[in-house]
Amino acid sequence: MSNLSHFDVIIIGSGAGGGTLAYHLAPSGKRILLLERGGYLPREKDNWDARAVFVDEKYRAKEVWYDKDGNPFHPGIYKSLARPNADQFSGTAYSHDALGTKNSFDATTGTMLKKFYEDWYAPNNANLVIAGDVQPDAVLAIVNESYGKIQRRPVRRARKSCSNR
Repeated sequence: MSNLSHFDVIIIGSGAGGGTLAYHLAPSGKRILLLERGGYLPREKDNWDARAVFVDEKYRAKEVWYDKDGNPFHPGIYKSLARPNADQFSGTAYSHDALGTKNSFDATTGTMLKKFYEDWYAPNNANLVIAGDVQPDAVLAIVNESYGKIQRRPVRRARKSCSNR
């Protein structure tokens, strides 16, 4: 029987990240332990509803985890990065969850959204990325037809949020 007390890599969760990592490490010869806490995510309409997943946190794990300093936290679908971001990017715009919270979503008004749009959305403040097997001339014609009439206009300048340390 093989020794089950030593592993080179321990992967927690077989989701998109853990499953992909395990797949690519498997041929390496390393001793890999893949831990999974439960069943699969059920196929249901809420899987595709951003509000249900990110705002209402329908699929957020209920158990309490502890970080390296013994502080409790609840892991989430995407929120597992929120706590490291707060520590790693302290004092910058990246230190908080860019998607917001349920309270911030509920407090958002149409006036706020319109102001954000007016401040930031203009063709001279945007990038359009096209990928795949396309015919460049045909795609450029579609882009010009769809967006070519939108006028350039002044937009706010983003403030620098990161400093060189």
